[in-house]
Parts: sequence; C-alpha cells; structure tokens
Amino acid sequence: MRLSDLTFSSILVFGSEQIVVLGEQEQIPMDHDDTEFLEDVAQLIAAIDEKRSMPPELRSFTVPVEKYNYNIIAAKEGVFSISRGEAALVDPNEKPLTLNELEFSDILLNNGSGTYLRGLRGFGRQVLPSPSEFQEEIDELRAQVNSEFAKHKRHSFRINFKGRSYRVAVFDGIASGNGHAFSLRKGMDTIPDFYSLGLPEPIAEWLTDANQKKGLILFSGAQASGKTTSAASCISKRLVKFGGHALSIEMPAEMPLSGMHGEHGTCWQCDLDSEADLPAVLQVSHRSTADIIYIGEVLGSTTASELLQVSLSSSHQLIFSTIHGNGVVAALDRLLTWAKETTGEAAALNLSECLLGVIHQELIPTDNGGWKLDVPEFLLLPNTNSQRAKSARALIKDGNLKALHDVIKSQRSVVLYQGVENL
Repeated sequence: MRLSDLTFSSILVFGSEQIVVLGEQEQIPMDHDDTEFLEDVAQLIAAIDEKRSMPPELRSFTVPVEKYNYNIIAAKEGVFSISRGEAALVDPNEKPLTLNELEFSDILLNNGSGTYLRGLRGFGRQVLPSPSEFQEEIDELRAQVNSEFAKHKRHSFRINFKGRSYRVAVFDGIASGNGHAFSLRKGMDTIPDFYSLGLPEPIAEWLTDANQKKGLILFSGAQASGKTTSAASCISKRLVKFGGHALSIEMPAEMPLSGMHGEHGTCWQCDLDSEADLPAVLQVSHRSTADIIYIGEVLGSTTASELLQVSLSSSHQLIFSTIHGNGVVAALDRLLTWAKETTGEAAALNLSECLLGVIHQELIPTDNGGWKLDVPEFLLLPNTNSQRAKSARALIKDGNLKALHDVIKSQRSVVLYQGVENL
C-alpha cells in the first residue's frame, strides 16, 4: 500500500514515532510492515525534521511524495499536520515546468467550469484538475481555442500553442459556460523512431521491408492507443530507409510529418475541413506519383470507400490509415460496413485485393506510471504466392470475417516462433 492509496482528511505526525490518520480514525504505528508505505511516511518525516529548528512561520511547506503534494503545517510544538494537496506534477524544489513541458495526453477545457488533465504520468486515464501554477497558461490556451473556433466554426482543428501542436475537438450543447467544451490532444514535437515503439520486432521489420511496396496498412485500436503515432512513425521510417515522397491527408493533422525525413525522403501534410473534401484531394494526390499516401483516420463511409479505391488503383503506392476497433476483425468489419454504403458488395472484393496488413494495438499501463505498447493481434497478407495469404483474402472476399480469428491466431504463432518469412 502506498500513502496515496489512503483516504483521509489529514495526518498528524508526533515526533518520529507514529502517525495518526484522521478521517478513517485509524492509528498506524511506525512498525507497520508495508515497506512502500513506510518509505512514503519516512520521506514526509525527513522533510519535517529539516524544518523542526526553523521559526514557526517557516514551518509551512509542501512536499511531493509519489503521486501527490502534501501540505505540512506545524500544528503545535512537536506536532505537524499533513493534508493531501494537488497531484504532484511539479516538484516545488525544481524549476517550474511550462504547460507544454508537463507530461499528459489531453486537456479538457470547459468555458463554464474547471480545466482538467488526462494521461498524467502515474495516473493512467484518470482525470485530474489542472494545477494552479499553470492557470495563467491555461487561460491563454482557452482564449486561443475560443478565438480559433469563433473564427472558423470548425469542430475539429489544430492550434499551435507556444510551439506545441494540439488537436482540438469541439463539443456543443454543454450545460455550462457558453455551451461549448473543448478536448485538446497534445501533439508531439518529434516523431519517435518506429523501432523504439515496442511493436514485436518481426512485425516492425516486415512493415518497413523493401518488399512491401503496395497495398493498404491499417493500425487499429481503441481511442488513445497510439495508432496515429505508430502510423506516422512507420511512414517516417520508410522515408528514411528508402527515400521518396509521402502525402499526409488528415482532419486535422496531428503528427509533425511535414518536411524532410532522412536525406532523400519528404512528406507533404494537408489539413481537410471535412470528410467531404477527401475525394477531390485524393484525386490530385493519386496523380502526384507519391510513394506513400496517409489518410489520417477512417471516420465514415466516404473515407472508407475512398481508402479502398485509392489502395486498389496503384501498383506502386503504400496506403496507411488508422481505424477504431477492439480487434483486427472488428476493425475490418467497421471498414467494410462503411464502404458498402457507397460501393455495395464490391467493397469486400476491393478489400480482399488491396489489404496488406492490420496491426491492432493497445497501450498497457506500467508499474512506473508509464505506458507499454502491446500488439495482441495482427494480420499480414504479403503480396506473394503464400497459400496462407490467399486463404485469408478468400475469406475477406466472401465476407466471412469471423473465420479470420483462426487465421490471426495461427499467424501469430508462425510469426513469433517460426519467422515472418514463413507466412
């Protein structure tokens, strides 16, 4: 048990002998046998001992322990009162961080109430109030977001706040403030190396192999599972290794793909206002002879059908995209369902002919408060005479997606234990 696991209103420390937790009315002696708990308490008492000889007016201070800041006050001679404060996001003894330097994934802004952070290191997916030391920057960010929304009235857009990119999603009908709330996904300064993300090595190598020259590669997963990061990193790695030209079409752009990658690779990034703009942009993109086309996310029937069409119509382009789904089969089913709204039953045939691979991924919380990438499922369909790939394509063509579960299970065993070359 950690000190952060206790529910209490305050803690009283008597000398260095014992503490009393108020709120649960539980007295915990210092010979408690929980090592982690004792370490947390010892850290608090060590901080108190440093202040015992100081004047009373200086014996009010804050100490970060594990997840939280603890506010300590000298209650009376030899007795200190401790209360839990805000999440320990900033060490008060170190140089203050800026909002952009703080580790988190999302900011939730509501014009009528507080601001909350999600994805803070050590707190998983919990939502916590924004620390007061960042209030000035939060106010600046809120003003910038409101100004951008008022100007363009788009419900999905990107802003640059003090050098850091944020993807903004706007929610209407919120019963507070002016009726609008904003969810901001924090972007990255740089694209991480694809091989460092944590994908199984055989899969990462296969996706960046020179033999993969055409077809559709999908990264699937739940919201905030790192799909966009994986797709962008894979594209960047291929540009570094082989050079060439990539086009990124997103609503809005999230990763810093624009520019040079290595000595001979480059990427152009395009922001769309809506899904309806995609067909015209793809028509121009296809004429550009780009080696890679990245369509940021499958959001509906237009994206799904256009994705399959552009994947089919070239013999030399790799097409990347991301899609929500709780597994490979669920992701393909969603893609087909949307595509059929436009192209009917031909969608299954189109998918069977153009699909190169689906990587389903998850982010698993680690003991140190971080995240680890896991790939529980994948489907790889090399453009070879592989009988396994032909059988899987036949199932997709017939719309028998449920039968792919056995193929996926078999592939995992082959790839991880025999080698991807045996597919």
